[in-house]
Amino acid sequence: MSENLVLVNGSCNARCCHCPYASNSATACLSGEPLSYIENVRSDLVILSGGEPFESRIDTLFNYMKACVSAGKYFRVATGGHVRLHPYLPYMKSMPRFAGIQLGTDVLLPERNANSLRHRAIWRENLSQLNDLNIGFGITMTVDNDVEFEPVFDLLGDVRPDFFLTNTMNDGAEDLEKLRSSLKLRYPEVKIETGYTA
Repeated sequence: MSENLVLVNGSCNARCCHCPYASNSATACLSGEPLSYIENVRSDLVILSGGEPFESRIDTLFNYMKACVSAGKYFRVATGGHVRLHPYLPYMKSMPRFAGIQLGTDVLLPERNANSLRHRAIWRENLSQLNDLNIGFGITMTVDNDVEFEPVFDLLGDVRPDFFLTNTMNDGAEDLEKLRSSLKLRYPEVKIETGYTA
């Protein structure tokens, strides 16, 4: 996916239908000391991801964060958004080099997740927490045939992310361009990039 992506958990309980990480239990992706992996990332920004990083043992995720600080690298945590973040956000915000959160949207879409309605309440709660704590965040949106992003726009309301990351699953260049055009109209002040990390 990306040279600055570090997978801290190889599973996710959200069970999105297309996801290779769908599982019930946390699975370590990397063995050894987190610092050795972080030091090998060539970018100054590390994306801590998974599966779902907030479903790993929390000390595992925090050790990767601390390794980023020790290595002098900024870090962002990429999450599906279906796990409540409020227990973690104050600690994360206090860490030097914390660059915010990337919220995925797959858990919100009924085409991708059978429990999307249940996940929406937690996702919106997380969004409010990020906004209230003034923590920078981005939204990742991956297009595919016949995926409607209205639920995402409804949940965002008047909250503005720092950026959108747009992607396509099945070579849907036309669908990707439609999404990017829609985002530009709705959020002209927000940066829109293509890829899984920014």
